Amino acid sequence: MRILAAALTLTLTLLAAPTHAADMFPTLADVTGVAADDVLNIRARPSAGAAIIGSFPPDAAGIEVVAARDGWLRITLPEASGWISARYARLRPNLWQADALPPGLACHGTEPFWGLTLDGTAARFTTPDTATRHEGLRILAPEGGGATPNRALIAEGLVAMIAPAPDLCSNGMSDALFGLEIGVLVGDRHLRGCCSIGR
Repeated sequence: MRILAAALTLTLTLLAAPTHAADMFPTLADVTGVAADDVLNIRARPSAGAAIIGSFPPDAAGIEVVAARDGWLRITLPEASGWISARYARLRPNLWQADALPPGLACHGTEPFWGLTLDGTAARFTTPDTATRHEGLRILAPEGGGATPNRALIAEGLVAMIAPAPDLCSNGMSDALFGLEIGVLVGDRHLRGCCSIGR
């Protein structure tokens, strides 16, 4: 009963969520327009004069983009965040579908460390000590807002709400910043964390 009540509360919140232009993030991008013998630099700040903290090859694909500013795209790396020139990145259209989530979606949090991944019709929840599979997964999108990342996930013994993180989401373990935040009710625990759609 408690999980059902939480599911209804989360669903009502989801359906009432406003839609903003920024809700298209996070999304994925592919490198374009970079010569075969060159790289796309990753900068520490959105400026051509900022320090280079890494690079992508000219055929890099599936780069997670969490924000845009003045011709630059903020990206999430495994342990950090950086910026790439929007001129050399093609954003993938229609990434968010009303009845599905991006295939690479994975969520995680700390205190305790936990992870959530989706596997077809089930959600898999893990901690360092346990792994549970929650069957009957349903994905709910706001009415008329399937193109935005707002989603409620309901499965046996698990309810979650995924939404864009207005100020980006920090996992507290690295310098990476994520475009999605999540609240999870599993068993008697209410956990908060971040989600990634990147590789």
